[in-house]
Amino acid sequence: ILFTSKELLVRPGHMIREYLEGKRKRYFPPLAMITVLGTISVLVTKATSARFEAAFEVRASGGDPAPEDRAAMMKWAMWIMEHQTFMTLALLPFMAIGTWIMFRRYGHNLVEHMILNSYFAGLVFLISLAAIPIIFLPYGAYEEINNFVLAIMLGYRVVGLVQVYRGRSTVQVVLRSLAALALTLLLAVSVMFALGVLWGIIDRPTSAQ
Repeated sequence: ILFTSKELLVRPGHMIREYLEGKRKRYFPPLAMITVLGTISVLVTKATSARFEAAFEVRASGGDPAPEDRAAMMKWAMWIMEHQTFMTLALLPFMAIGTWIMFRRYGHNLVEHMILNSYFAGLVFLISLAAIPIIFLPYGAYEEINNFVLAIMLGYRVVGLVQVYRGRSTVQVVLRSLAALALTLLLAVSVMFALGVLWGIIDRPTSAQ
């Protein structure tokens, strides 16, 4: 896993392309990588939860959000952070469909896009773990650096896809990468909305009783 992590950080797209081409012996399997890194990330999150809560309180004390909403928002944020592996695996199909649709003419099937996005998800875990120390910075610096880290994650994804599809127009790949992200968000939000509506319909008779 250490070698695969290094390759993802140094040459993400080239490594993923080699894996898709069948050169797999020296690389850690993508889903196993998500599971291992996700577990480590959850353990680190729990160990640093007090500091995260303190940073959230600093932000909340400025009037955003309202005091009565802080506990609920904090609980929701911590649930997401403590279930990162589950959330990542749940989002994988949407990410795969997004890139598959936008890059469908470039020669990879849906399963290969699942693999591709699994490694990108592993890369996000790696960057997140490397960025853990920023939560110990003063809040203002933490907020700015955290935004920078998010930009790095996006940049890695775009650069990785440019490397996967080397020989293609760089501009086209960049635009398709951003469009794939937008499509992923749209699909995920649409499914969540539909599930919410369905739950409301199913739960209505019970509530009426």
